[in-house]
Amino acid sequence: MPQHTAVATIHTNHGDIVVNLFGDQAPRTVQNFVGLSDGSREWTHPATGKPGEGALYTDVIFHRIIEGFMIQGGDPLGVGTGGPGYNFNDEISPELTFTEPYKLAMANAGLRRNAITG
Repeated sequence: MPQHTAVATIHTNHGDIVVNLFGDQAPRTVQNFVGLSDGSREWTHPATGKPGEGALYTDVIFHRIIEGFMIQGGDPLGVGTGGPGYNFNDEISPELTFTEPYKLAMANAGLRRNAITG
């Protein structure tokens, strides 16, 4: 298993979720997640088309919850169709698999097009 390069804490009303980020295997994805989390990455609000203010993930809900399987969030619209106003190529690493529970991934918007929700 590769070593993580950063740790992020997702604060929820049910407690904190601490996640490991693997910047060596997915550098652009990790940069994107961190930048949208701390407000250092520019984004466009999907409802207004105007520049977003601050961290995209602040007060964003988990819009999809499948008990015993997964949660999905990151959409400022709260429904799973919004994103930051841009896409980038997928970063898929054979070293990172989903054969155990408690894995973090970013959903994509189609083949080779990462989006923000995930």
